[in-house]
Amino acid sequence: MQPLTEQQIRRSFVNASKGEATRASIPDLDTIDWDALDYLGWTDAKRPGLSHVVLHLDDAVRGIFLRAAGSGGQMSRQAICVWCEDIKATDNVRMVIAPLAGQAGRRGGTIGTLACADFACSANARRAPTR
Repeated sequence: MQPLTEQQIRRSFVNASKGEATRASIPDLDTIDWDALDYLGWTDAKRPGLSHVVLHLDDAVRGIFLRAAGSGGQMSRQAICVWCEDIKATDNVRMVIAPLAGQAGRRGGTIGTLACADFACSANARRAPTR
């Protein structure tokens, strides 16, 4: 993944208001191993029920706000992440909900998926297979 700036990240969110994007906690970008990532994902340091994912898509930077489903979003049973489909890391998967962009999102429309709670999909996909 190509390195991103804080400004690029804040401008990338398609399903958040400018105020929400401004209030989002951004990780320390100088400590990120960009070459090891397919996307940048993190849990907001100030609001643990809120996460963010940013990636390069069609020559643009796109980001989304995700909310943990239910109380804390932790799964009570094992599940497989839809993004990396890792069959080993099944105890760290949670349901996340993203408000839709535009008018549909303002009316309360959402979409959900199962994702690794720590957004380690890039590392999971690159892990050497075991027998």
